[in-house]
Amino acid sequence: DDLWRTYIGGILAADLVIVPGEAPRRTLIAEGVDPAKIRIIPHGHNPPTVVKPLPERFVVGYLGSPSPDKGLRYLLAAWRQLNEEHPEAYRDAVLMLAGPGTEQLLPMVRVFGGGNVVLRGWVKDVSEFYNGISLYVQPSATEGWGIEVNEAMAHGRGVVCSRGAGAADIAPHVVNARDPAGLALA
Repeated sequence: DDLWRTYIGGILAADLVIVPGEAPRRTLIAEGVDPAKIRIIPHGHNPPTVVKPLPERFVVGYLGSPSPDKGLRYLLAAWRQLNEEHPEAYRDAVLMLAGPGTEQLLPMVRVFGGGNVVLRGWVKDVSEFYNGISLYVQPSATEGWGIEVNEAMAHGRGVVCSRGAGAADIAPHVVNARDPAGLALA
């Protein structure tokens, strides 16, 4: 509590607060920041030099850390639901979780997941990752932005994003945060 009061106290005292999207703006307003002091400047990214066609196999991808606020348990539950309800359609499909620490998520996959799940771990070349997937999902429960949404769209990949991420401001398909059934439907 003391650390939070110090942190938000600095933001409340600022003349101007720059945030990457509407979700963090709403959070700051709820904390008492004057809306007139908040400016939205979206994150940028390096565009890809090579964009490949979609892979023949249906691959859903996630790139990022496995921290609890990233919503991976909801993505895994949605993947399990799809595999249980449509086993033939998803028999060869893959859910690929990539990013530092994702290679150690086997216990979480066993509890929440089902179907073909690849735990890729650290990705040296993000463009290679995006070129290898069919659809990108950002299932965040809370996240200021989620630059991966920009990167996936720059690679011509479909994107599903939860309202828990600020990048929902630009995502073509948005679902409620913490909603496995909504992710499965998207």
